[in-house]
Amino acid sequence: MHRRSAPTYLTEKDGRIRYHYRLAVRHRGVLVVRWVDCLSEFPYDWRKSLDAVRRDRERRRREIMKEIEDGIAGGRNDTIRSWIPKYLRLIETRKKRTEADRRYLERAAGMWGDRRLGAITARDIEEGMEQMAESARSVRAKRGGELSPYSGRTTANRWRAAVSACLEEARRQHLIPSNPARDVRPYREPPPRSRVLTEDEQRRLARAILEEPDPIVRVAFAVLVETGARKSELLNARWEDIDLEEKMWRLPAPKSGHPQVVPLPDHLVEMLRELPQNSAWVIPGPRGRRSDLRGEWKRLKARAQLPSDITIHDIRRTYGLRIARSAGLHIASRLLRHSSIRVTERVYAPLGIEELRRASADASLLVSITPTITPKRKQKPARNAATLRQAGKHNSREDS
Repeated sequence: MHRRSAPTYLTEKDGRIRYHYRLAVRHRGVLVVRWVDCLSEFPYDWRKSLDAVRRDRERRRREIMKEIEDGIAGGRNDTIRSWIPKYLRLIETRKKRTEADRRYLERAAGMWGDRRLGAITARDIEEGMEQMAESARSVRAKRGGELSPYSGRTTANRWRAAVSACLEEARRQHLIPSNPARDVRPYREPPPRSRVLTEDEQRRLARAILEEPDPIVRVAFAVLVETGARKSELLNARWEDIDLEEKMWRLPAPKSGHPQVVPLPDHLVEMLRELPQNSAWVIPGPRGRRSDLRGEWKRLKARAQLPSDITIHDIRRTYGLRIARSAGLHIASRLLRHSSIRVTERVYAPLGIEELRRASADASLLVSITPTITPKRKQKPARNAATLRQAGKHNSREDS
């Protein structure tokens, strides 16, 4: 391969000239770079061939600019509405769950309709994030939740991530020259939630669970409190996954994607034995699988007189803190089934300064060996009889 005029490369094959060059086109501040590889009947004259390549490169640059302006980059005519179903079918083979992607991308299709993929800009995505944040704030206000400057930002960032992944796949398939979502910065989100139940709140919640008249609801919240399970894991639990003899609960498809096992305490096993097994689901609903526990949780909170800011997921965080205090972060991470102990340390086991100070004092080396050490007293030099007589003569001369 001969390099004559970078970044153009010419090679000979079967008496013809193959040329390779790079096109750099800037559109609305976005740099579009393409490699072109063609085989043409150029004369076997390097100088004339290079002139022909330069003319062809300029022609291709004008064609690409026209494609971009028309929103048909790459010669394809896909719109956002026609591309999203193809993308969802593609990621179903890669991801464990696609419900969130489908929900967010349907909102994107509702915003942009039949616009071509190449016509979507970074400004469109920024406006979409603003709409998603405002929609999330209004939903939270209708439910009586407290609004903060961060309200809605997490939802907007999740929507941006789903749209960005969708457009990135379109770029990989050469449907668009670049991904405009890369130029959009996500919102700054609040720190991870660290609310846990106090000891008094835990006692009131336990009493409310035991007083619950519905046995299914009673067992459901007992499982959440005693195992730290996620709500989705509980609602998807089947009797075929529960081994009451071995006191184990198998999770075939947890959040991590790998099958996991949850140990069941003895009293929880006895509560499960009392439930009727007339459904495939451990916590069934009126018509098959139960979809949520929102109403039941609201009733329990009212009976236990818990603050309105406590959520169901705070039960799992409280369980993680309780295990971390009694058995350490490593055991808490294993029971919470986290892929990394860092998640447990940052979110689910927020040890306070008093716990850290108490642990530091218990592990102090100096405090542990101080009682065995007695400080040595400074001894006066011993005096013999000759020294005492000499000292007496010296004192008598001074007195005279």
